[in-house]
Amino acid sequence: MIIGDNMSYVIMCAGEGKRWNNYLGIPKHLVEINGETLLERTTRLLKENGITNYIITSSDERYKQYGETKEQSHKDCEIDRFEEIESNEICYLYGDVYYTEETIKTIINNKTENILFFGSEWEIFAIKVKNKKLFFEHKNKVKELYLKGELNRCIGWEIYRSLHNIPFEEHKITEDYIKILDDTDDIDFPEDYEKFKKEKEDYKNFFRIIIPVYDSEYIEDCIKSIEDQTFKDYKIIAVNDQCTDNTFEKVKEMAKKYDNIICLQPTKKLFIGGARNYGLHYEFKTRYTLYMDNDDWFNDKYVLEELHKHLVKHNFPDCARLPYVCLRDNVRNFVGVAESNPKDLVNSLVIAPWTKCVKSSLVVDFPENTMIEDVVQHIAQVDNIETVSAFDKAVNVWNRNNKKSASLKENQATLLNGKRISSVYRNIADLMDLQCKHDYCEEHRQWRINCYKNLVREGKEETF
Repeated sequence: MIIGDNMSYVIMCAGEGKRWNNYLGIPKHLVEINGETLLERTTRLLKENGITNYIITSSDERYKQYGETKEQSHKDCEIDRFEEIESNEICYLYGDVYYTEETIKTIINNKTENILFFGSEWEIFAIKVKNKKLFFEHKNKVKELYLKGELNRCIGWEIYRSLHNIPFEEHKITEDYIKILDDTDDIDFPEDYEKFKKEKEDYKNFFRIIIPVYDSEYIEDCIKSIEDQTFKDYKIIAVNDQCTDNTFEKVKEMAKKYDNIICLQPTKKLFIGGARNYGLHYEFKTRYTLYMDNDDWFNDKYVLEELHKHLVKHNFPDCARLPYVCLRDNVRNFVGVAESNPKDLVNSLVIAPWTKCVKSSLVVDFPENTMIEDVVQHIAQVDNIETVSAFDKAVNVWNRNNKKSASLKENQATLLNGKRISSVYRNIADLMDLQCKHDYCEEHRQWRINCYKNLVREGKEETF
């Protein structure tokens, strides 16, 4: 809740809606996305953040159910939507915008002594006005120029340009503008709505984080590092791979405290690849998929927030490449992987699935019932994507202090030795069966097969 916020919020809904053309027989502010109208969502988010002093500019009776309404005083041109009310401080919100929770918080929490704009590169989502006199001077100046025929349009961008002495014909963002880099967007045309609605209904959360769980003293650290994230639009999917101790009981106890943990219980041991698949196939739609091992944790509490911003900024790539921190004997080493195209990515020797954030619609299954699951899946996964962006911050901490880890070479000679050997041959067979559509993936597949065949001939299976 915001304490001492003197702003009055105006949700602007009095436009003519020419581009909307009465699609579906209702104003665009009243269309539903995930069972909630745009106006209902905006007013709900305001109230959830302690804002109750808002009005809706509209004469339509249907709008009254969402709060106090006010008829717009003038309708000479589009810029008249910025209604002057008695309050000394005004925040203008656009009624046709789908606001995320993060954006509403950003708008509310950022203060100004003059005028502050919020929006994307091309769309303004909100304008916060502390200096009313200055704002309406420029608003009226723009309106006058438009009515004289000296401007082709008069909207919020013209006020911004007038305030900052930017030529009206030039698109330029300088100061007093906070960039919004998330799913917030405005809906102008029916096709905008249909596309946006489909995207929103295709996933319930932005991230899902899949964790195979098996006998880990670090499981609470692992999950706590996720729950501490500043970005909250995610679900944790924890899959019990037949724990022999109380590790999964700890997960279930944490799920009682946090409502974003989904606990899954297969009936047999799947090994890590099968456990990941079990989580992947659980019917919960998200935009992106992340993996985490149960003895690792996120590097800091801003990881998901920064990764989300990166994905939005890079226009939602198929895959983001994730650097990490390697922790051994309390020494932290940053591992900066930076491949930004599929060819370089498939040829990298850093193949762990938690070094990739992949669109959930494009994820590829892992080999099951094997201890070597990541090689084949890495090639198949890269073969299924087209765009890659390189994130520049460490996401996971790869915990090499876990003396029981199967990935430690000192354990691999003795740990489930028979299973380890069978997994080596299974890995070669899976590689031979894999069919690649991209030449660079096929070349890497052949290279891997030849390398492994040579190691088997030399009796060095333990080096896999």
